[in-house]
Amino acid sequence: MKVILCGYHWAGCRALELLLEQGCEVYVYTHKAEKYIADLEGLCIKKGIGYTFDKIEKNNLPFIPDIICSVYYSYMIGQEVIDIVDGKIMNLFPALLPRYREFQSLTWAMINKEKEWGFTWHYIESGCGYGNILIQKAIPIEDFDTQLTLYHRVMFESMEYFLEALNMVDKGHVGKKQEDRVSYCKQGCSMDDEPAGDVTDEQRERFVRAMCYPSYPVAYYKAQEIKTFGDLQANALLNPYSNRGNRLVIFGCGGHARSIINTLHEQNQTIEVILIDDCAKQGESILGCQVAKTYIPNENDYHIIAIGDNDKRKEMYLKLEKNNDYHFISIIAVNANLGMNVKIGSGCFIAQGAYLGPQSIIGDNTIINTGAIIEHEVKIGSHTHIAPNTTICGRTIIGDHVFCGAGSIIKDKVSVCDNVVIGAGAVVKDSITEAGTYIGVPARKRL
Repeated sequence: MKVILCGYHWAGCRALELLLEQGCEVYVYTHKAEKYIADLEGLCIKKGIGYTFDKIEKNNLPFIPDIICSVYYSYMIGQEVIDIVDGKIMNLFPALLPRYREFQSLTWAMINKEKEWGFTWHYIESGCGYGNILIQKAIPIEDFDTQLTLYHRVMFESMEYFLEALNMVDKGHVGKKQEDRVSYCKQGCSMDDEPAGDVTDEQRERFVRAMCYPSYPVAYYKAQEIKTFGDLQANALLNPYSNRGNRLVIFGCGGHARSIINTLHEQNQTIEVILIDDCAKQGESILGCQVAKTYIPNENDYHIIAIGDNDKRKEMYLKLEKNNDYHFISIIAVNANLGMNVKIGSGCFIAQGAYLGPQSIIGDNTIINTGAIIEHEVKIGSHTHIAPNTTICGRTIIGDHVFCGAGSIIKDKVSVCDNVVIGAGAVVKDSITEAGTYIGVPARKRL
């Protein structure tokens, strides 16, 4: 299948990955990324996919596609392009169409005290938010939501249905006509838009939460600007052994090892990397790095454990740290962002697009995965794994040996004890004081 993807941000990146997994031939129209957010341009370069910053037009198409997908794309797509694919063109709209059929819809939903929000996969017709509905899902707006947390919840859920919507378009599914009440919202949400007359504290509080969508700042650690893993090495901020050598030894050769190698590649690092895994095959190489079954410790090497399973990662870390020849470092991806006075232990990996708010503290041997949001003054223990797109709200305490599943949300000012598993998409509203597995909304212990 030939597909043109018009996309941006991490949702656009996810769409590209899903299309490539399906074996599609893809060309990308995107926008220049700012402030180190998830970069679809960079992903295209890494994957060898053609792309452009030009607005999609009939006269600049690289080929006649079977389907066009729009995911977080800023330009309106013209009728000539729609006609090229005989209407097989779909879009992700962050609202329950036809309600709030304008930009800033999510912001105004919170200001207007809507009880739920959601997303719509729909066919594109001329105009904003028109066309038959393919898939539509509602998501409750929680009392702890800010615009940022609600946006990530809606977008993460929507991408779970991307391939289903694509298949519906491919098979010629007609979709459902937009028959609900049509409504629009204002353009922009400045402080001048505060409701006229007497304004209650509840209205002010909703306005503040709706406008809470911080930009991605340049990361600072110990009062120094940090953008790349190279900056960390140069300043010896996270690595007290920065003068020891130039080889990184990664234990494990699965997905996390690949993410670490990719992080080094993004920084154009020339450091030698070797992967150690007792299941390695003779002569095996991963992303250009040698894989071996065994390793004799060298006091000049750096070390990090890239194993997602908390039990195995913890067992290996506790065993190796007793040997003075093992020198664990923490690695931070190029577009991860660290707030002021963040403290990170040894042997951690902070993945692409993660945000660590000011005064957050991360223990040893912990993974903060892609797109995770760790808000201000959060404390996370050692040997813990925070999965992709998890949101942990401010002043929350997460214990040791905890796994937070993808897309899970933990309310502010709660505590999670040691040895807990939180399921994907779960919402933790109250403190967890007993080890076990917790799932659902709100999260409850699985018996």
